[in-house]
Amino acid sequence: EKENTILFAPGWGGSHSLIENGDASKYIDSALSQNYKVILRPHPESFKRSADIIKTIDEKYSNNSNFEIQNDVSDFEILSQSSILITDWSGIAFEYVFTTGNIVLFIDTPQKEVNTDCKSIDIVPFEKAMRTEIGYIWDGQQSIAKYHKKDNLDKILDQNIFNVLSSDKVACNYINELIKASEYN
Repeated sequence: EKENTILFAPGWGGSHSLIENGDASKYIDSALSQNYKVILRPHPESFKRSADIIKTIDEKYSNNSNFEIQNDVSDFEILSQSSILITDWSGIAFEYVFTTGNIVLFIDTPQKEVNTDCKSIDIVPFEKAMRTEIGYIWDGQQSIAKYHKKDNLDKILDQNIFNVLSSDKVACNYINELIKASEYN
């Protein structure tokens, strides 16, 4: 069942969000029509800010046994119950791909922009640079079955995410060194 299950996890907070921009159903419809089971996992803020939209989506698919909404966003077990993630600009893409190694399909919405001054710095945001490295841009039309797992994820993880499985120790050591240094000054 996992092989035919998609976790659909949009972000929140603007026109990039598939919940808020009203496009979620279009992509859910496409996945369902391709015989996938879809688990919608809205962002916790979407439950607060877009409850009516989520309710409308839930009602639309309430009679479809291949659709469900996951309300418990603290349940990370759901990541291992699917073989594909569909999202917009949500950070869940990184959690998902680096913990499961599974396929990530991005919907090409406007980029999430929290800092309105971001264009004054000539740097490509990590989320933008990594999209096609860890996943694929999906237009909602193409066959989902044509996508495959990326084979360079370990290398990408090693090059971009540091202190994997030891970040707590590294952080504690760093803080301890700061404390020691301030005690001697």
